[in-house]
Amino acid sequence: MRKLLFAILISRFIFTFSQERNNIIVSNINISGNKVTKEKIILRELLFNVGDTILLSDLDSITILNKENLVNTSLFNFVTINNTIIAGNLNVKINLVERWYIWPIPILEHADRNLSSFFHNGDWSRINYGMFLAVENFRGRKESLKFKIRVGYKEQYGVAYDIPGIDKNQKHGIGIETSYFRQKELPYQTINNQLDYYRDFSNYSKFHYRLTFRYRYRSNLYNYHRVYIQYNNTIVSDSVAIKNPNYLGDGKRELQYLKLQYSYTLDRRDIQYYPLSGYYLNASLSNRGLFFRETNITELETNLRWYQPIFKRLFFGQKIAGKLANDYNQEYFLIEGLGYANNIRGYEYYVIDGNNYLLLNQNLKFTLLPKKIFNVPFIPWSQFNKSFIAIYLNAYFDLAYVDNKYTYETNFMTNSWQYGYGFGIDFVTYYDMVFRLEYSLTKYNQKGLYVHMSAAF
Repeated sequence: MRKLLFAILISRFIFTFSQERNNIIVSNINISGNKVTKEKIILRELLFNVGDTILLSDLDSITILNKENLVNTSLFNFVTINNTIIAGNLNVKINLVERWYIWPIPILEHADRNLSSFFHNGDWSRINYGMFLAVENFRGRKESLKFKIRVGYKEQYGVAYDIPGIDKNQKHGIGIETSYFRQKELPYQTINNQLDYYRDFSNYSKFHYRLTFRYRYRSNLYNYHRVYIQYNNTIVSDSVAIKNPNYLGDGKRELQYLKLQYSYTLDRRDIQYYPLSGYYLNASLSNRGLFFRETNITELETNLRWYQPIFKRLFFGQKIAGKLANDYNQEYFLIEGLGYANNIRGYEYYVIDGNNYLLLNQNLKFTLLPKKIFNVPFIPWSQFNKSFIAIYLNAYFDLAYVDNKYTYETNFMTNSWQYGYGFGIDFVTYYDMVFRLEYSLTKYNQKGLYVHMSAAF
């Protein structure tokens, strides 16, 4: 019995000693390169704090996640993390290359739903111009302050302020935004799944005012809860109300409503603006018509994305998005099916209106040129003189169904399955810039070359 007890004690001592050797203590976190960003904003994104104990075997994976978290703040162009272990103590050195945060940008943009649609229409009167001032990372606390004065096709005057962390632990954030829009031309109905426009050269056809309050709760690094309260007031001309009585409903010229929305997001993508691994989930529940009973729209929307490396240079991505709404003949300008925020590739020239929809996007990517970092020596500013480029080849297939019980007679794509497929090439560089060139085919054997300025999903 004594020998057995002695063996147990020796085994326990060896196990404890082995565990202690596998544990390391975070003794120091040294941060450099943050000329503007406050240190607490950076520390908030890390998976450990000074004094924490972690497993040595987990250090590599934690370092990768820490780097991804910092990149996904959109505050830095480049992030380098070096670890040094001395006598069980971990010293972490984080070197950052900050972005440029103050952007007084002249506005010269198209007003169509996408760049390909603008080129297809060839209507150069649909151009917006003006000035946009964005102060990102305001006061070094990841706050944003934005002003916009836009004239031309669709005028907009607005200001927005967002504070992502109002408490010590940076879990609670708030924001406020107000905008005023007016335009002389507007899409007032959909015929054959294409927008039909009305224009009055002498008067404005539509006015819209919007005021939004936002609250965000970040329960941990990857989970977000958001609540929006938004007041809207829309006024159209007599001609628009006559041409489409359902534009604001029942031939009205004015519609005002409150929109209340709750949204939950779980984001575990490696790089948010162009992910190759990880997953993303967003679900939201909203109601338009609160207090002002001029409309009554309740919607549940979901968006699930999954990204998986297959081989060293081959990646697969999939997105499933859907919307369910109450059985209500929605006002025309509030209907959003496909062709707006979500779309089928190959259908860039079309919209498919409806209360409910289901969309499946699938993508297979091959890395033609892995991320290549290079210096631009003739640019003196550190925020711009170091850049990168990566190039990917794509093959894709999209499938969707839009349900419409009310205005489907003149729109043949509703209430039937639609699909598009094709191949393309993506160019990815710093400041979250993505340039996509795609050749797509549709269910109707329509072919086209399309240009986009963001990732597919």
